[in-house]
Amino acid sequence: MASVAPDEIIKIKQIISNHLSQSDINNAIRDILADYAQRQPNSGPIGRDTLIRELRNRGIVDSMMQNIQFGTKQPSRRQR
Repeated sequence: MASVAPDEIIKIKQIISNHLSQSDINNAIRDILADYAQRQPNSGPIGRDTLIRELRNRGIVDSMMQNIQFGTKQPSRRQR
């Protein structure tokens, strides 16, 4: 596995943070959490791995990866 420079990790985290701040992603995550809590009322707080699995199952991770652009590509009009 290739190592990633710390400054690149910071850039990637910022890109993800910016994408998450879009209301449609935030709302989708809230909906998933609410639905999970309703389906699993006695499970307690949702764990990180469970949340990621739920996000993948609902297509949120794929959607985010399609919308995030890495490298020197120009941002799409939607991201400007």
